[in-house]
Amino acid sequence: VLAMSAMPTIGGRELAELLASGGRPSREAISEVMGRMLLGVAVGLALLLPLLMATWFAPLLVHFHRQPPFAALRASFHACLHNWRAFLVYGAALAIVALLAATVSGLTAAVPVLGVLVSFAIVGALLAVMVPVGFITVYASYEDVFAAAPARPVEPDDGEPGEAPAGAEEAAPTPALPREPGEGPGPADRS
Repeated sequence: VLAMSAMPTIGGRELAELLASGGRPSREAISEVMGRMLLGVAVGLALLLPLLMATWFAPLLVHFHRQPPFAALRASFHACLHNWRAFLVYGAALAIVALLAATVSGLTAAVPVLGVLVSFAIVGALLAVMVPVGFITVYASYEDVFAAAPARPVEPDDGEPGEAPAGAEEAAPTPALPREPGEGPGPADRS
């Protein structure tokens, strides 16, 4: 909430005032407001980044390695920090795709009548492709970073409350440290 509220707070008031003035703003005023808005986006992303790092692998660590939620958040954060170069490249690639999609969508939306429909179609098609690809990349990065083979999920049984489910003792050990891509056996090397 703090990260998302920082974006419009920094520079948002100036933008609202500029738009409400009714007249044609000068280049200097636009430049100043855009600089403030860019600063707001940078601050918001800086605050959001640790949260994204903590939640990147956490659901997979909870499910496959049976880690408690806070331990999984901590392990995910450290794994992302340890592999920052790969995540930087991944983030840059996503930013380029998003920028290209926004540019194409904006240009087509400028065309009267059908442009808006084409723009919505482009955004819809992009989402239909990128959302599944995003989930696949999360799992692929998990496979790359954590060398231990994931344990099979334990099926719940009808045992007594508080009793460990059947097969819980067969859980895969929690990896001590994530590994760099290319270090040691990876998913393709396991048999």
